[in-house]
Amino acid sequence: MMVCSEMAGICWGIGDSSYAADADQFGEASQVVNGFIDYAGEQGIDTEAVTAALDTESEDFDPAVAKTELAEFLLLNSQRMKPLIR
Repeated sequence: MMVCSEMAGICWGIGDSSYAADADQFGEASQVVNGFIDYAGEQGIDTEAVTAALDTESEDFDPAVAKTELAEFLLLNSQRMKPLIR
């Protein structure tokens, strides 16, 4: 159930805290992945394909492609990135 206040310009409802917790976890995971990819780029690893695949604002964004591209990127570069992987 959602309740909105046009005057205040806000909405709230049942499940808001659950959504916020999920959004926080997604944000944290996204920061880890982006940091990993940024570091890879600094090490001279080509990150263009994985970065494009993970661009959620792209009209062509496909979660399945993003997952596959990230998994392939990690597989192909895991030895070069070993200092980050514990």
